[in-house]
Amino acid sequence: LKLYLRLFIMLFIIIAIIWIIITVYEFWLFDDITMLYIIRSTFVLDTIKDIVMFIIFVCKKTIMGQLLKRFCQNCKCFSKTST
Repeated sequence: LKLYLRLFIMLFIIIAIIWIIITVYEFWLFDDITMLYIIRSTFVLDTIKDIVMFIIFVCKKTIMGQLLKRFCQNCKCFSKTST
């Protein structure tokens, strides 16, 4: 429970930072170089948020097993007899 709470707090902080950056970007006018840095930092933070969300919600043993079972039924690369 503490692990999930910590992960959700980290995710909330990342999302809040992205929202703050977007709000600053929308309400204040900057020169071209500053806008470029703001857009790039927002893109990087959004990508980090997406990766963290994928790890939290998808990368579990049960879900990964179900995905492999569903999409790699005929694959030889994930068979149980391979070494």
